[in-house]
Amino acid sequence: GSGYQTCGNYDTDSCLEWSTVTACSTGQTCSAGNCVTTQICTPGSIQSGTQCLVCNSAGTSYSQDSTKCSSGQTCNTAGQCVTSPLSTGFVTTQNGKFYLDGNPFYFGATNAYWLMDDQSIKRHSGSSDSTAVLHQLDKSQQIGIRVIRIWGFADGAAGTGTLQISPGVYDETTFKALDFVINEASKRNIKLIISLVNYWDDFGGIDEYVKWTGSTAGRTSFYTDTQVKQLFKNHVNNMLNRVNTYNNKKYKDDPAIMAWEVIN
Repeated sequence: GSGYQTCGNYDTDSCLEWSTVTACSTGQTCSAGNCVTTQICTPGSIQSGTQCLVCNSAGTSYSQDSTKCSSGQTCNTAGQCVTSPLSTGFVTTQNGKFYLDGNPFYFGATNAYWLMDDQSIKRHSGSSDSTAVLHQLDKSQQIGIRVIRIWGFADGAAGTGTLQISPGVYDETTFKALDFVINEASKRNIKLIISLVNYWDDFGGIDEYVKWTGSTAGRTSFYTDTQVKQLFKNHVNNMLNRVNTYNNKKYKDDPAIMAWEVIN
């Protein structure tokens, strides 16, 4: 294990027992009664990622004083910080796998539903761009998160953070907040999954669509009522054809958007 004991007589009762544990040094384990150094890496090898870490001469650890790559860079196998090329394509599927730019696309992902909302609140208050949004995107890029799931909805009465105030009527400040999030994600090679409506009451939800028709039926009529369904289809169409005010791309033509989630 991480140390060893010796069998022998260590007190006055003349019985054999184990000695106290002799601990091995950090990075060592006990083998056949000897503390031996355990290699975790090949000396001189490079650990790639957002830092260029070099394996020490004993092979027991990576050096901690290596150069940290700048935002938008990764460490290659030669130990160099290089700028990651921006992806120009859409994520596609083939035979049950994701592909990006012709290569299999494997990714870590996270949920940060609040990005549009936080940027909208900042802009409605007259503040500059949300530092929380930029921090979330920067840290995600640094630790290798490639996909983030966000809200593309906030339905109901006009107010800070509301996107769709009434059927087809949008708060432009909030829509620009979503533009901002999409554009900033694209700069960092991060793909987005955008949810289009909430099943729950928070941020309006499907109940809001039912109320907009004047119906008193329950929320399940969202799935069956022709008028309610049309209102939602209109929202989907408006989202797909929205022209981003930061990059002049329609949402449906922006490869930063990996997928649309119909309902949360």
